[in-house]
Amino acid sequence: MATEFGALILDVGGVLIETPTRDARSAWERAHGLGQGQLDRILVEAIGPGWEGGRTEAEIEARLCAACGIAPSGLPDLLEALAADERVCPRWRLALDRMAGKLPLALLTNSGPKTRETLVARHGLERWFSVIVISAEEGMSKPDPLIYRRTCERLGCAPGDCLFVDDRPSNVAGAEAAGLGALHFASSAETIPVVLQRLGLAHLP
Repeated sequence: MATEFGALILDVGGVLIETPTRDARSAWERAHGLGQGQLDRILVEAIGPGWEGGRTEAEIEARLCAACGIAPSGLPDLLEALAADERVCPRWRLALDRMAGKLPLALLTNSGPKTRETLVARHGLERWFSVIVISAEEGMSKPDPLIYRRTCERLGCAPGDCLFVDDRPSNVAGAEAAGLGALHFASSAETIPVVLQRLGLAHLP
């Protein structure tokens, strides 16, 4: 029987937060003369190596504006379009409601310095997660084993008691190196039942 863990640590993008449609992005593209899907490619290129690779949030935003051909004054509307299609995965929402109050929950994300005031606040993630660790605030990022251990410490749990879930194999390997249990996220339908089982919560309604 799989080992039961007493705490859960989740990645954010690609795990908890999903983008099931791109309606807002498509509308923005049409309004600004861009082709279908072009905004997604521009975003990836603007982020590049991210803050961990030495690219500041201001530089990323400047690259976005330049690539889209807009003035800085148009940036808020662009960022709103990028965020509008994102949502908390409904399956995770149900699962987290089942878990709430039964065990410690944390988020661990490789993200920029505005994440807490934008992504976290927009989706009200504090309702489930008592600990939210953001790489830009810590000066380190996954898969550095230290950031996993720091997250465990803030939860008040030993690494061996924590289960970590991420969609990047390198981040899963980093968690295992830090002594955590770890699962590679495939899909919410496939992974959530395994998470509940390994947390000893599969019996919950």
